[in-house]
Amino acid sequence: MSFFKQVSVRTRLSLALTCIVTTVMTLALILNIAPSAEQETLKGRAALAQTIGYAALFQLSQGDAQGTDAFRELLQKMVENNSELLSAGFRRNGELVLVAGDHQAQWKPLADQRQSTDSHVQLPLTMTGDELYGVVELRFKSIRLEGWLGVVWNAWTPLILFLAISCFGTFSFLIKKVLHQLDPSQAVPGRVREALDSLAEGLLVINRQGRIALANSSFAAFVGKSPESLLGVPASKLSWLTGGDGPWVPPWQSALQQERPQANVMLQMRDQQGSVRTFMVNCSPVLGNGGTYRGVLASFDDVTLLEEKKKELHTAKEAAESANRAKSEFLANMSHEIRTPMNAVLGFTDVLRRGLAESPDQQVQYLDTIHTNGTHLLELINDILDLSKVESGHLELEYTETPFHKMAFDVVEVLGVKAREKGITLAYESAGQVPDLILSDPTRLRQILTNLVGNAIKFTSKGGIRIVARVSKQRGEQSLEIDVIDSGIGMKPESLARLFKAFVQADSSTTRQFGGTGLGLAISRKFAQAMEGDITVSSEFGKGTTFSVKVPLLPAEGSRWIDAQSAGLELRKTRTSRGIDPSQLRLKAARVLVVDDGDPNRELIRLVLRRAGLTVDEATNGEEAITAVKKTAYEAILMDMQMPVKDGYDATTELRLLGYTMPIIALTGHAMKGDEDKCRAAGCSGYLTKPVNIDELLQTVAAIVGKDVTRPLSSTSPVVMHPEPSPVTSKGTIDQIVNAARSSHTIPVTPDFVTDGRPLVSTLPMNDPEFRDIVIRFVDRLESQIATMRAALSAKDAHQLANLSHWLKGAGGTVGFGILSELGRDLETSVKARDWFQMGDLLDQLEAHSRRIVVPDLSVV
Repeated sequence: MSFFKQVSVRTRLSLALTCIVTTVMTLALILNIAPSAEQETLKGRAALAQTIGYAALFQLSQGDAQGTDAFRELLQKMVENNSELLSAGFRRNGELVLVAGDHQAQWKPLADQRQSTDSHVQLPLTMTGDELYGVVELRFKSIRLEGWLGVVWNAWTPLILFLAISCFGTFSFLIKKVLHQLDPSQAVPGRVREALDSLAEGLLVINRQGRIALANSSFAAFVGKSPESLLGVPASKLSWLTGGDGPWVPPWQSALQQERPQANVMLQMRDQQGSVRTFMVNCSPVLGNGGTYRGVLASFDDVTLLEEKKKELHTAKEAAESANRAKSEFLANMSHEIRTPMNAVLGFTDVLRRGLAESPDQQVQYLDTIHTNGTHLLELINDILDLSKVESGHLELEYTETPFHKMAFDVVEVLGVKAREKGITLAYESAGQVPDLILSDPTRLRQILTNLVGNAIKFTSKGGIRIVARVSKQRGEQSLEIDVIDSGIGMKPESLARLFKAFVQADSSTTRQFGGTGLGLAISRKFAQAMEGDITVSSEFGKGTTFSVKVPLLPAEGSRWIDAQSAGLELRKTRTSRGIDPSQLRLKAARVLVVDDGDPNRELIRLVLRRAGLTVDEATNGEEAITAVKKTAYEAILMDMQMPVKDGYDATTELRLLGYTMPIIALTGHAMKGDEDKCRAAGCSGYLTKPVNIDELLQTVAAIVGKDVTRPLSSTSPVVMHPEPSPVTSKGTIDQIVNAARSSHTIPVTPDFVTDGRPLVSTLPMNDPEFRDIVIRFVDRLESQIATMRAALSAKDAHQLANLSHWLKGAGGTVGFGILSELGRDLETSVKARDWFQMGDLLDQLEAHSRRIVVPDLSVV
């Protein structure tokens, strides 16, 4: 009844009328049409049989041969002239007497002589009484077809076909009417349907059985079908990509089961072209009569392009971030690598301009070191340009006469300073004789050797590095082979494949520990390949690495074959001394404020500026600086930017707001251009980096307060000091510490002290008592600072470790221990990365280097 309630009255009347007409037509056919054709045929054959029977009785009753022949002729004429009659015969006493046609072979005997079928007719002939005279047999064409055709095609077939066609047409019409009434799409007005079809968003109405009851044109276009063909199709059977092996519950089914909407469900479908489309699906259950949910309205928003754009943007973002990180790391590493030879240049220059060289030979040695480090610095700066040239194919080689042995000894001298700081050896030797002059590109070959040796020093903490040169001959061609052999950490086989990639080290975990630009090996190999050679590497993890350079050997005209030892002796004989003329100055009287939380930094700056004629006040943080400025007028302020309580950025900004207009010079351990911009944005007038450079410091302050009288600034210069008590440390007064140092030549250390390489001596002038006191106070404090770092590491106190590493980074270089400043920088980087294991390793190195520190006796220096 519920079905008919949904059908209109008009449809119900159409159904009733159709049933009545069909019934009347069926009865008429059954009563009048079906049997008439077959009955008429049988009647005609019966009449023919009667006629032949009468003729047979007449002919055969005469009893002579003429009568028999006449009957035979009659049968023959009947078979020939009647297409329905196939054969005929007369049987008497069971024997076939007369035959017309192929009767004997085709006749099928019947069980009873009086029995007949539609094709076999038997007519018994009797004379007087009931005596049987004989039987006339007539074989006709069968009314029904033989076999299965006879079953299918008979007199009832037209009736059945007619009824089937009539009923099919009738009920098709009826079902069409009913579906038209039940079709949800027909329930939607045409203008609304047009509006739904105009939407770019796909829409489906899905019934409780999960079948599609309505689909708009947009969704049909998604699946490549017409909206009508989707009606009744299970929605879950479309080409959805479920992405799993387990049971999949479509969102429209979940909406019905949970009786609540399903929002922003992501589904994927493969369309007819094989492309994957991504849809954002929203499903809302539709409430029907009786308070039950009858189906679901589902919308499908095609976000394929949006997802692809998101993926592209995400990939581009990751690539940009990776490139930005690589750029930042590269610039930071380059800054570190450039500052290393720069420290050597400035440090030895400072020693010479203060007249601290003990002999002319030592002056020559210092000047040579300055020159070679300056050359190395220039080559480091050119690395980036070199890589750019190599990558763009614009690298040009210039082959000139190259003093190979001298070049190798120069590399040893330049990098030997770094090797000695680490307590390892660096030596050049040859396996046999090598030409002293070769045709090569000296700049590129030197870069290759410098990069390989520098890399070896970086990864070697015990033992040493050997540079071994030899000449090999293969297929009539000579090659120069240079092996750089170290006893360092070595590499695992899987790390070798990444070794010669730009900005990449063999093990990414070593980047913070050992630093480096990541360019050296990549550039070196490209240079060697450009020289028609190559660089290979062999390594054993934990035992060391050997880099082998092989380039074609082209001896220059007039070159001599000589071994490394002989070449070294000749080079030492040719060295000559060079004079120096250090200029020093005295500043006009002025009062300046030094703000720094690091005692060594304040003490060194105070000492230098007081000797230059300035009055120096001190503050340990930004808050103290603001208080001091409110009470005293200063010509300039030297402001550390990273301090506790209040840092230099906030203090500078606040001082500017308070109306302080005199120069404020930033002091910071951060050496990147962005850091300078940050300082100037806070209100700083100038920018100086740590470790403190005495010359740059004096020049900067002189530009502010002006020069007074030019004179040597030596260790014997009078010091402008205010009377104040000697500072007291944890081990007594400064004088007591100096006396202890005089007697022991070293700062007291723990009983388990083991010397690791050569002693570590400050680059400050140790023959000057005040500079010496600064170094002693730093070393004394270093012990307690290391202990505090250990405790902070155990507690994983990153904040305290960051402050301590920042102090070490600035103070270590300021008091003349560049290697401690580098360790502080690496430790600060590890703290930022929360690499606790790396921090522990760096603290071990720091403690080992601290045990190498020696403060020379005043009587010796």
